[in-house]
This record gives sequence, structure tokens and C-alpha cells, in this order.
Amino acid sequence: MGKPFQPDLSCVTPVSEDPFEYFSPMLSIGHLVVPIGVDLDNAEITRAVVAKEDERRCTEVGDTKSEDSLLPYEHPEVAKLLARIDGFFRMLNPYFESFEEAESWGHILNPGQNTDYHTHIRADWPDGLSWVYYSNYPEHSGELVFAMDAVARRTMFEISPSVGNLVIFPSYAPHYTKRNMSSQKRVSISGNYFPDPDKAEAFDEFASTQITPLAHIIGIWHD
Repeated sequence: MGKPFQPDLSCVTPVSEDPFEYFSPMLSIGHLVVPIGVDLDNAEITRAVVAKEDERRCTEVGDTKSEDSLLPYEHPEVAKLLARIDGFFRMLNPYFESFEEAESWGHILNPGQNTDYHTHIRADWPDGLSWVYYSNYPEHSGELVFAMDAVARRTMFEISPSVGNLVIFPSYAPHYTKRNMSSQKRVSISGNYFPDPDKAEAFDEFASTQITPLAHIIGIWHD
């Protein structure tokens, strides 16, 4: 994956002054925004992802958005981006599972499309982190919304994406994207990181002894 990205932590921006937000008294949903790719050629990343728009892992009848497009992992700018993201997660906790192509995908919203309410939780391990990186975000093309439930759509907060920003949040956090009201494609890359099951003890020990403001903002070490 190349040389790990070692960011200056001063670039980390908590979206809320309160490091913990709540969907319920049991679930902290702190999140993190990192300008990890502002110096990359995001227009080229966008072109590379869009070129894979029709190469999907699965296709459901009536589902026209490319929420699970395959990524051009061999593309230099995409590879550079994924190396930075992987390096950042290694800094958060070196005992996450190794980067897996199966845990990353392209996400393209064409005009008029939206992404339904969902989570990225994995049954065998609840303490995962999910991420989304924006390579193209036209104005009014769909905010990222964290919500209480699918029926009431009670919004806790919204994130207006910016090109070059990486948003990290707990995998159990329910979320959706608003409808793309622009005339252009909204393009992002998403993925998950979960603790390595063979290194669970080391993961927990690192998490318990290396608590930092960064860890609190993300909110994965919760009761």
C-alpha cells in the first residue's frame, strides 16, 4: 500500500465541541474529519472511480445508484489515497485488520439519487470504524446525515462534505445521504476497519492504555 501517511494531528477537526454525541444513552457517535487528501488529484480520482461505475459487486432490481462499485486499486492516485487512509488507521490502533479490498468500495450518486438509511456494523465485532472520502462534491449534492431511526428520520447532525476530507465514524452509527440536488455526480470512496480477531487482546490493551483526545472524538471506546 505504500508509505503510511503520518498526518499532523493539528489537522484533525472534531465536528462538535462535545466529543460525544448520542443516538441513544448506550451509543456514543463521536466522529472525526481529517483533510487527508486535499493535495491529491481528486479530479483524477473521480474519473477513475466513475470509470468503474458499471462494475458492481451486486445489482438489485430498481437500485440505480452505484453504492458498491469496484475501485481501481491499481490507479496511482487511488493507491496513494488508500495508503494514507491505511496509515492513519494504523496510527489510531495498529491492531486493526490489514486493509482489505472487500472492505472498500466506490459510491456514486447521480443527480436525483440518495443513499438509504443503513449501518456498516459487522456481527462478529461491534467496535469497527467506517470511513468515507470525498473526491467530488458539487454544492447541494447530498449531505451525510446521522439519524436516530429510519422511520422518524430524527436528525442528530449533518456533515456537509468537502473534497479531500476523510470522515471517520463508528460502524454501528446509523446514517444516510440526502438526495443529490445538483446536476453532477457526487463521488466518494468508503470502507471499514475492524479489529484483527487474532489480536483482540492487543487491540483492547492498546485502546485502554493509549486513550487520547483523538480516541474520545471517534468514540469507539464506549461503555
